[in-house]
Amino acid sequence: MIIDKHIKPCYTLKKYEEGLTVEQEQPKKSARIEFTEGMKAAPKGEKGRFAVEFIKSHEDLRQFVLFSLFSFLCFAAEMASFYFVYYICSATGYTEPFKWFVFDYSAAESGGKGGFLAFLISTAIAQALTFILNRKKTFKANNNVVWAAIMYSLMVVVIIIANTALCGIIKDGIAEAMLKGNCTQSATDFVSGTVSKMTGGALAWIIAFLMSKFVIMKKKKEPEEGSTENAA
Repeated sequence: MIIDKHIKPCYTLKKYEEGLTVEQEQPKKSARIEFTEGMKAAPKGEKGRFAVEFIKSHEDLRQFVLFSLFSFLCFAAEMASFYFVYYICSATGYTEPFKWFVFDYSAAESGGKGGFLAFLISTAIAQALTFILNRKKTFKANNNVVWAAIMYSLMVVVIIIANTALCGIIKDGIAEAMLKGNCTQSATDFVSGTVSKMTGGALAWIIAFLMSKFVIMKKKKEPEEGSTENAA
């Protein structure tokens, strides 16, 4: 039997003898392994460039990274605007105790009505920035912007209400358990407050990412020119 050197290797001898050229499948590497091997192979001065190109070439990873970066950026804007409004309200004496629905601003350190107003304004600024940046840069959405804005606003309202209620439940539960264990009040307040805020923030981030990616900021496939001409 004469073997043609140009015939690519096959898995079975039978297919080879029949003259079939079957591509030898290579096991697909996970993104983690691919990234690790690429970073090891890249020269020292090119590792940063490789990481950026790797992220760009993996769409889900690119969206995850950009969404995270924009979240931190908008969080910074939220904190800056919150304390700015809070300071103005405190300076003008707009600090009357306020309590409505799940929002409790009756404690002195909460800022009362001024604290609630600062919360509303800073949240609106941060969420507006988040919507614009993620729609244009992260998900590159091209669906109806009015519908997307309405759905995003509803999502934010639901997340805020649910997060406020959930954080209160978690905080009270942890505080009760710690006080029964003879922990100090200061330690109890710190731990219960930190854990509840971190838990609520993480859940809110996950829900916002998934809703934005799969429901609110969808990128529709544009019809090809050929199919459009044929339809015409």
